[in-house]
Amino acid sequence: MTIRGEWLDYRTKVIPDNAGLDQLTECQRAFYAGAAAFHHCVFGCVRDEPIVVAHELARVSGLVMELKLFALREREKGSAPSSGGPRL
Repeated sequence: MTIRGEWLDYRTKVIPDNAGLDQLTECQRAFYAGAAAFHHCVFGCVRDEPIVVAHELARVSGLVMELKLFALREREKGSAPSSGGPRL
């Protein structure tokens, strides 16, 4: 699994086939920016030490929950596919 692979999967399943170059470019930038922000959130809170403490696990769990809630809200609004997209 790679970010590029996830982007290509997202592009195929979510972005319309007739999307223009500007839309594709902006979507890809937003996708990678989101991946970078998530990386920063996760690795900004986890120390270099091999022992992970409860508050670090709670922070990561909270980030995952935030992503799930966002996806749920988008599905409820009808702006995200109900199937076929990335599963959170």
